[in-house]
Formats: sequence, C-alpha cells, structure tokens
Amino acid sequence: MEIKEAIKRSILYIINEKEVFPIGKINDYLISNGLINERIDFREIFSIAEPILRELGLEWYGVYGPEGIIVYKPKHVEEKKEEGGAKEEQRKAKTTKEVVDELEKRISKNGMAYIPENIYESINHYLAHLFGESLDNIIERHEWEINKKFKRLKGVYSKAKEWDGAGSIQGDERIYSGKWDVLAYILYYFYENYPKIKYILLEGLKRGIKLIPEKEVVEILDFGTGPGTVLAGICDFISGAKEAGIYQNTRLKLYFIEENEDFAAACEKILEDVSFAEVKRVNSEIINNSSQRFDLITFSNVLSELKMNHEERKEYLNKFRAKLKSDGYMIIIEPAYEGEKKTLQKLYKEMGGYYRSGCKFPNDWNHSCLCFKYFIERKKLRTPEKTTREIKEYFEEKKKNIIKYVYAIFRREEEAETDNFEIRIEEGYLDPCEVGTRIGRKINVYGRVVNVGDVLCVKKGDGSTTKKREIVICNGYGGCRLVFWGGEIVKSYNISECDMLYVKNAYVTEREYGGLINVSIDPDTEVSKNLFTSRREAK
Repeated sequence: MEIKEAIKRSILYIINEKEVFPIGKINDYLISNGLINERIDFREIFSIAEPILRELGLEWYGVYGPEGIIVYKPKHVEEKKEEGGAKEEQRKAKTTKEVVDELEKRISKNGMAYIPENIYESINHYLAHLFGESLDNIIERHEWEINKKFKRLKGVYSKAKEWDGAGSIQGDERIYSGKWDVLAYILYYFYENYPKIKYILLEGLKRGIKLIPEKEVVEILDFGTGPGTVLAGICDFISGAKEAGIYQNTRLKLYFIEENEDFAAACEKILEDVSFAEVKRVNSEIINNSSQRFDLITFSNVLSELKMNHEERKEYLNKFRAKLKSDGYMIIIEPAYEGEKKTLQKLYKEMGGYYRSGCKFPNDWNHSCLCFKYFIERKKLRTPEKTTREIKEYFEEKKKNIIKYVYAIFRREEEAETDNFEIRIEEGYLDPCEVGTRIGRKINVYGRVVNVGDVLCVKKGDGSTTKKREIVICNGYGGCRLVFWGGEIVKSYNISECDMLYVKNAYVTEREYGGLINVSIDPDTEVSKNLFTSRREAK
C-alpha cells in the first residue's frame, strides 16, 4: 500500500475515534499496523495529508510539540428556537482554537490572572459558617490577627527555599494550629495558588491534550487539598469550558485527601454549590483500593511537606500514578523555589514526565536552552480584592503581582508516550544535559535542534578573525551548544530547528555560557541529521 493511501486510511480511522487529534497520531496508526517501521516527521506527513484533509472536509491549525499540527472535524449543531417562532438555524461549532481563546479570556483580564467574584462568594459562604460573620466583617474587625498569622505562615513557607530532600517543614512543627491560620492561608495562598491549575489545563488544550477527559463522569483525586484550591480552580475551568462549548455533558466526582478538619470543611463548603460536581473526602488508604481509579490526580504545594527522602517520595508518587485510569494524568505543582525546581526536575526525569516537546526561547535570554525551566511559569495576578491591606501591600510590593510556579505532568508508566528523545540509536550517545560531566573529553551526543544561530565573524585572541555558528540541541531535560568554527561551518548547512542531530566525536570545552556547555565540532566530528528518516528511506 502506498504511503498516501495509508495516511488516508489512518485519518479516517482516527477521526471516527476522536474529533480532534494531532497529525503525529497518524504515526501510531501506521506503525501499529505494520505500514512503516519508524516515525515520520509530522511535516512530512502533513505535506501528503493536506490535500486529503481538504478532500475530507477536515480543518487544522497551529503547531504544538513533536506531534505537530492539530486536525479537527467541524461539528454542526442546531440552535434552539428563539421566542417568536424564529426559524431553526445551524451554526458551525467553535474550533478548538476558538475554545482556547475564549477560555483564556475567562482566565485572564488585560493579560493578568484574577479571582472571579463567585470565588469570593464561595469563601464568604464558608467563613460565615466557620466564624459566624461575613468575609468583609472578618477582615475589618480582625485584621491584626490575620496579619499576625500571615507573617507566621510566610516564615514557615520561606523554609522551602532551603529544601534539603526531607521536606521544608522542620521537626514536628504544625503549620496550621487553628482556624486563624486557615483564614490567613485562604486570604493569601488560596488566591495565589488558585489560577495555576487553570493555566495548566489551558496549556494542555493548546497542545491538543485534554488533561481532564471529556466524558460523562470524570473522577479526580486531589492530595493535600487545603481549602480546596485546586478543585475550585478545576470547577471554575470546567464551568468556563461548558460556556465555551466543551465538556457540555461532563460531571465531576471530586475526591480529596486533607488531614486538617478546618481545611476539609472549607473545601466542602466552597464547592457546595457547584451543580456538576460531587465532593467526597477520603484518606490516603484509597491507594490500596484495587477497584478505585482516577482520570486525574493532583498534588499542589504539598510535595515539599512530605517528610520523605527522594526515593521514598518517588515510590509514594508512583503508587498514586498507578491509580490512574487509562490515559489518566497526574499533575504536581510547587512554588518555584530553587529546591523545589531541582527536586521536581529530578522526579520528572526519573519518573518519565509527560510533557517533553521542546524549549522556550525568550529573545532577551540569549537563546539559552530553557528545558530545565520548561515547566516553570510566571503569571501576573491582579491584587486580590478581599484581603487585608498588609497582605495586599506585600503582594504588590514584594511579589510585584507575580505568581511563579513549577509543575510536572505524569501518566501511568506503562502507558506513557515516548518520542525520539527517548530512543538512542546505539550505545555511547549522551543526552545533551549530560555533556557537562565530560569536560575536556570527546563524546557522542544526540538531541533535537531548538535554535540555529547565524554565521558570525569573531575576533580571535591573536587579533585575527574567523567565523562561527552555534546550534543548540536539547532532549527535553537539558541542552548543550554545538559550536561550528571556520571550515566546520559547512557541516551546519541544511540544519533546521526540529531536526534530530546525532553527533560523533565532538569535544566538550570548559566554557559555559547562559547555562549551556559548549561542544566543539572538530574536523573529525561527524554530524548526521534525521538519522531515523534517513535509515527508513535507505530501506
């Protein structure tokens, strides 16, 4: 069967299974049916598939990650009859991009995250139950007590900056000693953490991935729930998504694990009026329940509070990941302290993180490879309206209205997707993030091209000039810089972003710039491009 017919068959099969899919999914169909032996670059597939897609009436947009262009089948739905007997009309359903754009507008105002009014109302509902008075009255009458407890909590959490692998909370110290601690937490940390999960879910949609599946009943488990921060964010996101045209018939079963009684009560009260969600408190023994599995499991700002060493923490998290359903996800969110970043990055690599589709390159960062910071986000958050003046001033002056967090996404180990980053074509190839351990030695290295620099004329130490070009490669966990000098620049011709490079016999220099180790391309260095594709074509 010729490749064109095989691609058409795979499109027809996939579109009957899913309304939206990345073009790279065609690879899976072709390989699983024995039609090809190696993955094809999504751009190669798309060049063949584009006229087929047009013929089938399908549409597409954007490029997200290694699986490429997103394809969707337009839906047509009938509008309800308007009063006055207006004629029924059919309208084209929103595209995925339109849904994403609408959701982004609901999450942000003028480019800043914000706390919607219904969240203030839910918190007010809980506090009226706990304290017997409204949120406004509590802030007005008890501002001094709230500020005192806030300073204490701020001091406790600042220890996370010195994270040593055994948790940021020292000894037997209790973080929350009473309802005033809970209140202080809600009036700062709830507001700071609340938007994060919504941006993570939105990022998934941008990549064509629904971290929350769109089905009739979705089961979600949140560990260390606190006052229900993550679950409230999820419910708010789904509510907005329903308005935007997705998750129309989806209901949520929300399970949460929380030891603090006041926090548990807050979670139940804050989510009490969500019409499409059921809420149930459970304990950590649920991981031993063989009949219970979840579509999504979340850990938000609790990883550093697990008083375990690294191996114990990894084993514990894997037990929870084993409770995921097929195609289920586990999301871990932490504040972006240096200790949490390093710890989560290590877990991300050792446990097989899900998102590994490339790097971000802010132009003012000298095009350094940021895959180490690939899952670090900075967002602007409008100052919360209903909190104390001191907390507002701290948020505006100290924090500069910035929320910064690090997150990782996992799937069940046996079902985790892989890509070319995880395949070494032969022994002896290093990950780009490993070249720093081979300073002054010859190495073989492989990785995807994430930046191709211009050919520059530079002055040497003796006053003469030469030319050089720098190319950054990455494997999703770390990168290195390939430096082509003088006559070796010819080896960089026809190399483009997204190409896979396999470099043999290159020299690792001592120079590090912008967080990257330089790897020199010498006269005896071999540089092969897209070796998988070349081998397939040779066959």
